[in-house]
Amino acid sequence: MVSLTDIAQQAEVSVSLVSRVLSNRMGNVGVTEEKQKRIRQIARRLGYVPNRPAQSLVRRKSGVIGLIAPRPPADSVGRNPWNSHYLHQILSAMEIECDARGYHSLFSHWTFDAGGLSHPRAMLDRSVDGVVLADFTRGGVVSDLVSLGIPCVQIGSNIETSTPIDCYYGDLEQAVREAVAHLASCGHTRLVLHGGIGPGVEQIAAAFAGAASEAGVPHAFERIATDFSGNIATTANGHGGHPAHIVLSAPYAIELASGLAEAGLTCPADYSLVSVVSEGWPTIHLPGWIPLSTIVLSNFEAARAAAHDLIARIEDRRGETAPAPRRHLFPCPIHWTESVSSRFASKPGKKQGSRS
Repeated sequence: MVSLTDIAQQAEVSVSLVSRVLSNRMGNVGVTEEKQKRIRQIARRLGYVPNRPAQSLVRRKSGVIGLIAPRPPADSVGRNPWNSHYLHQILSAMEIECDARGYHSLFSHWTFDAGGLSHPRAMLDRSVDGVVLADFTRGGVVSDLVSLGIPCVQIGSNIETSTPIDCYYGDLEQAVREAVAHLASCGHTRLVLHGGIGPGVEQIAAAFAGAASEAGVPHAFERIATDFSGNIATTANGHGGHPAHIVLSAPYAIELASGLAEAGLTCPADYSLVSVVSEGWPTIHLPGWIPLSTIVLSNFEAARAAAHDLIARIEDRRGETAPAPRRHLFPCPIHWTESVSSRFASKPGKKQGSRS
């Protein structure tokens, strides 16, 4: 097994310096970035594996950051690639940031049933130094973490606005406002926003309504139910003119287009469609092989920033006395395709393509 002494001998430095570099405890030690980089390279080349239990005793930390999300319903496990991709993006970003700072990441679920909140064991036994929360987070989860003295941050806006933690998420409110302005300029006679539940969705809906009213276009918000068929039937029956649909769920956008096609309505001849997707998601094609216009959610960037700031709080020993909570917003680029009315592409001065 490779030891710190082996690394120190090859790097021609002291064992204590190697220990400080590999455990990210440099303090005021004056060592160049180049020398630190060389020590880490030698450690990787030799296959050095740190003794985590020993490090935990010295640092009084576990060296682990937890990612916690609500457990999906049993009948949906493995059937929602959108949710799997979303969490994979977040966990991948966290691992990059954790690895750079000498931490590990751990993923777990919390559940809520008639018995109340059921927390992961890692949260209760303090085997994590901090927690990144993702998806729809109930206020009770945050208050329990705070009472346990575990610093935490949230990725995503679907959390109560009064919750006292930092939140990191794509600025969908602004992106939706911009989408409304574009769609209104295309001459659409009606705008419809389709979304689920949660405080974040309500904020986006309010931004949508404000932008549509300002543009002078009739608008509506349709709540997406668990059973998509009822929503699709309502949309098809209420179809008229040339509406544009903004959907906050990619799986529902696909189902909506398919359902409207069965009702004899095609995109973009009868309606326009744009959907929120997670970054890195492959191109979605609607019936007729029409590529879907998308609003790209900045999950990866938000997750890296959240993990970076959380670790900084832990290292600075400010976990229990964090500053006032802030909202950290990240731009959500919109990519327009043929799924938007052809009138958009033919407008003078307008150029179809991508906007970041």
